[in-house]
Amino acid sequence: MIKAVLFDIGGVLIENPPDKIYGGYAKLIHEDPEKAQDRLKNVLAPCETGKISSEEFWSRGAKRFGIKKKIFRKVWIKGIENSKPYKQVWKLAGILEARGYKLAILTNAIAADVSVPIIKKVYSRFYPDVFKSFALGCKKPSEKIYRIVLKKLELKPREVVFVDNHEENVDGARKVGMIGIHFTSYRKFVKDLKKLSVI
Repeated sequence: MIKAVLFDIGGVLIENPPDKIYGGYAKLIHEDPEKAQDRLKNVLAPCETGKISSEEFWSRGAKRFGIKKKIFRKVWIKGIENSKPYKQVWKLAGILEARGYKLAILTNAIAADVSVPIIKKVYSRFYPDVFKSFALGCKKPSEKIYRIVLKKLELKPREVVFVDNHEENVDGARKVGMIGIHFTSYRKFVKDLKKLSVI
């Protein structure tokens, strides 16, 4: 029996921040957003898993792009700040909660994200069941992070529906036995939940 719905944040509860973040960097360095994102992969991963601080990430990232640390940080934070909530999904989350389902968050994030108002709002809404990659020492789609969350929630894999806008993250959850939903639109999300008889 399904007992919980585990949400990703970006691209599910709010607009996807990386689209705005890497678009911002791309404008600064006159490069394609995807290339800008690729440049940062090896720098971002250690920060998302808590191996380096946000300050170190700002420094390394700025160096990769040849821009000032202050500007690099500003683009990152502004990209998150400009990501609007998906109001329909938030409303649906409330309906799920009213029906007795536990709601939780699993996000690949860096520590500095916590200071951004929209992220604060998400964390406070889903508190205390908020699981952040930088605090857990691993990130999606590693099977380890899903197992940690299951243990903390004290639930079996088939009791949890995991929702993410990245298919590889959904596949990671499915590998440990969770029920995965690849979020591409609100309408599809509702259909998927109906198929599971959750709503």
